[in-house]
Amino acid sequence: MNLCPKAPMPVLHKQKEMPKGVPKGYIFSPSSYAPLMSSLDQLVLQNNLLSILSTHKDLYLSSNSWEDKKATRESIALHLLNHVTKKRRRVLKNNERISIASKAGNDPPEDVQDQGFTRPSVLVLLPFRSSALSWFNALVSHTPSPEYQIENHSRINSEYGLPPDAVDKLTSAEPGTYSPDHVETFKGNVDDNFRVGIKLTRKSVKAFTEFYGCDIIIASPLGLRQSIQKEKSAGCIDDAELGPHHLNKIPKESHDTDFSRTKPWYLDGHSEYLRQSMLLSAYETPETRHLFNNRLKNVAGKIRTEKRWPPIDVPEGVDQVWLVPTILSTRLTAVNLRTLFDLTAAILKTRRINGSTISPRRYKIRGIRNLVFYGPPDHPQFYSEYLSFPFLDDGVESQDVTCRLLYSKYDWFRLERIAGTEAAVELTKSI
Repeated sequence: MNLCPKAPMPVLHKQKEMPKGVPKGYIFSPSSYAPLMSSLDQLVLQNNLLSILSTHKDLYLSSNSWEDKKATRESIALHLLNHVTKKRRRVLKNNERISIASKAGNDPPEDVQDQGFTRPSVLVLLPFRSSALSWFNALVSHTPSPEYQIENHSRINSEYGLPPDAVDKLTSAEPGTYSPDHVETFKGNVDDNFRVGIKLTRKSVKAFTEFYGCDIIIASPLGLRQSIQKEKSAGCIDDAELGPHHLNKIPKESHDTDFSRTKPWYLDGHSEYLRQSMLLSAYETPETRHLFNNRLKNVAGKIRTEKRWPPIDVPEGVDQVWLVPTILSTRLTAVNLRTLFDLTAAILKTRRINGSTISPRRYKIRGIRNLVFYGPPDHPQFYSEYLSFPFLDDGVESQDVTCRLLYSKYDWFRLERIAGTEAAVELTKSI
C-alpha cells in the first residue's frame, strides 16, 4: 500500500483553557463543558419536535447531543402516550358500538377496523437498563398521581436501577475525571439484556405486562432478539406502528386476533408504509443513513436533521499528518507493510485499543509519544483525548509527539466531526 503525499491539514482549534478540576492532559470539546441550554431553548426544542412528530413523518435526529437527550426523550414520550391513548379510545368506542348493535339484534358496524394482529403498537429500542428506566420515568411523568396509578414502579426502579448500596463511580467521581458525555451515557445500570412490556389503561400505567397484552415494549436489541428466538416469531412486534424497519411482518400465529377488526393494510402487508419511525443518534453513521434512505417508507414523508461540524480542539504544536491510502502497487510493498504492522502490533500489545473498548472504559494511557490512526474514530473527542495522553507525563513537549491518520472518502461522517465540515470537503475533494 502506497501512501499519497500529505493531504492538506485541517485547521484544528488550539486547546482552550481547561475548567477547574480537570486533570492535566485531559481535553474537552467545546460542547463538553458548555452550559446546558436555557429552559426557553429546551421548550422551543420540545415544541418543534412535537410539531414535527404530529405530522406522523419519520424523523432522524442525526446529532442529538447529550445536552438535549432529556428534552428529546420527554417530547417523544408524550407523543407515544398520545398515540397509544388515541388508539385505545378508538378501540373502546368501537367496542361500545358493537355491544349496542348486538343488544339491539343488529349486524355489527362495518367501519370498526381499528387494530393490528396484536396489541403492542410502540417499540422503543435502547442500549442499557438505565436508558429504559429514564424512558419509563419520562412516560409516567405525563401520567401523574393520583390521576394515574403506576403499577410495579418500585420493581422497575429496583431491576433497572442500581442496588441501594451500590456506588456509581461515574457520578461520584471528582468533576473532570470523566467527560460529561461519558457520564451521561454509562451512568447507572448498563446491563444490555432486557425487555419490558408497558400497558396503559384509563387510570393506570402497568410495567412488566405480558408482551401480547401490552401497548409499549421497551427493549435492548439483545433482549428483543432473544425473545424472538425463544418464541420463534416476532409476533409481539409485528404491529408496532412506531419502531424500526424489521417490523410489520405478517405473523405466523394469530394470537387470538379478531380479523374482522384488523386494519386492511395489515392484512395486505402494507403496514410498513404507515409506520412512523424515529432515529436518535449523537453521530451519523453510514449504517443509520442507509437505514433512513432505504428502509423508512412512510407515505407521510421523512425528515432528517443536518449539522455543520466545527473543528475539534487539539493540543497546539503536535506534528499531525493525515494520509490517504492507495492500492498496493507491488508484492514487495505489501510484504514490507505487513512486516511493519506485525512489528507495530508486537510493540503495542495491550495498548492496541479499538473503539468498542475505549468507549465504555475511557482509559487514559501514559507513555504515548507516536500515534497512528488507521481510520478516524467514530467519536471526535477520542481523537483529541488520544492526542492529550502524552501530556499526562511531566516534561513532554509538543514537538515530542507525532500523529498519523489514514482516511478515505468512505470515512466522511467521522472525518467531518474531527476536521470540521468545511475542511472535510477539502480533504476529500481530490480522492
